[in-house]
Amino acid sequence: MNQEIQLNTDNVVQALSVLYSIPHPTAKITFPSHNHSDQFLTKYQQANPASVVLPISSAIISSRLFDSPSPQKLHDPIVFFAASSIKKGVASSSLLMSTQRHINPPTTTNSFLSQLRDLILRCLSFPEETGFTPPQTQLALALSHLSIKMNWLTVVSDMINFVNASQLSALVCVNFLGVLPSIVQSELDSVHNSRDYHMTVENFAMTVLDSTSRSGGAAISSVFTAFLSVYNAPTSPNPKTKHRVLSSFATWVQSLNR
Repeated sequence: MNQEIQLNTDNVVQALSVLYSIPHPTAKITFPSHNHSDQFLTKYQQANPASVVLPISSAIISSRLFDSPSPQKLHDPIVFFAASSIKKGVASSSLLMSTQRHINPPTTTNSFLSQLRDLILRCLSFPEETGFTPPQTQLALALSHLSIKMNWLTVVSDMINFVNASQLSALVCVNFLGVLPSIVQSELDSVHNSRDYHMTVENFAMTVLDSTSRSGGAAISSVFTAFLSVYNAPTSPNPKTKHRVLSSFATWVQSLNR
């Protein structure tokens, strides 16, 4: 039965509605049980990232978060699933840029990845009530992977500029900078990446996470200012938030010149 059901946005939402027991007018007809929905969603997450997973997950997030925005929507399990799917899709080794030198150039384009980056940044800037939410954490990880695959060498200074222009909160920037080094390191350690992509990751690490490089060195003071502004913010006195800021800053400093 599940093999006959098309992989599209509506069916994915219906399957998730059954899985998470969320009321939906037709979901139980399409997916009579949790087992049916689980099998369908497994098939969905194993589908092609560029042509299936990323477009559908992006559409789900766009409709559920931005049709009628409210902070509570960041706690929607369907939004979390879509964010996790985006992270998994972006991290996939099958999502490779057409600008890289591969035997079979993929169809993924810079335009597609740029649109995905814009959506992620929009989600990360979504107003929250209690700091960083699980979907935003997944999207921060996705943005880290995406930064490498897009060869976004000015990512740190750009994120700082977004904060200075009030397009992004300092807390979001801090959380992103806290996870970026670990993603870079995991890509450097991966034995599944092609030689060309490994060289791309090495160049990204040397440029972005090297305090002696022009890009990395210029960003250090701005990064420190961003961390400091969140830590001292009168609106964020939560000890857990302060601990997270310190932890993220320590991760960032340790990553420099590694």
